[in-house]
Amino acid sequence: MRVEADSGMRKHAKLLIVIVLMVAAVSLVFALRRKPEPIYAGCTLSYWADRYANAYFSHQRAFLPSANLGYAGVDAEAEEAIRAIGTNALPCVLKWLHFEQDHSSVRLFYSLRLNRLPQLWRDRMHELAFRELAQRRAQQAYYVLQILGPQAGPVAPDLLRLCNNRAEPDTAYRCFAALGALGTNALPQLMQVVQDKNHPYRGVAVRQVEEVLQKASPSSIQFLVLIQCLGDRDSSLVALACQLLGRAGPNQTAVPFLQTNLFSPDPAVRVAASNALIAISSTAVTNGAP
Repeated sequence: MRVEADSGMRKHAKLLIVIVLMVAAVSLVFALRRKPEPIYAGCTLSYWADRYANAYFSHQRAFLPSANLGYAGVDAEAEEAIRAIGTNALPCVLKWLHFEQDHSSVRLFYSLRLNRLPQLWRDRMHELAFRELAQRRAQQAYYVLQILGPQAGPVAPDLLRLCNNRAEPDTAYRCFAALGALGTNALPQLMQVVQDKNHPYRGVAVRQVEEVLQKASPSSIQFLVLIQCLGDRDSSLVALACQLLGRAGPNQTAVPFLQTNLFSPDPAVRVAASNALIAISSTAVTNGAP
């Protein structure tokens, strides 16, 4: 029995060595193929993204359970560096966002009982199996886009392409959040998804449109976007569009759409449409008064 146990341990040890060598070889290949990152003040984008993420997590722990932690003022130097790198960061951001968890490697980690290795080896194998660095980079890409904001507008079409990839749902959901970080610049791309009633991630796009509209000033929102929202099947989006149209001033083009929503089955939509019509008509009267 002892001999069989020793033989089994030797086989596992050999398999582990093979896995480590294969992972090391693949890592070396990727390292050699990796394109150089943009640099600011002698440090790479990865350095500044790591630094910002660490500061953000520290602030997040300090301010819990508050959910209103913003993305500005967390690490002023890192934010300045990322803004200085600007659009040169976008190729890296797209690469970082494009990440799908390899569930087979996770299953292999547990099936080979690598979680029972000594801590140093266990942590290293866990990092490789779960692709922890890639996960961190995916989150950091979102932070970079939040910091760049409208400056990252040129990346919106690429994000939309990734959002439409049904074979990679993790990447798609992550890119919808990334589009939301671009503000009103991303509304044309988000509305393309919203208008596709068969899109598998349409609900995610609706939530992102709502978030963008709630944060934007009415003057920065294209009137056509609000008109399109008035006919949506999602009542919360329709009610929000009605509210924003009521604040935007006299727009007679919106009146027929608002009047249609007076008959909505959702009472919140009816109230919002009524208030918007009152606001538009009273503004029109005020502006037309001598």
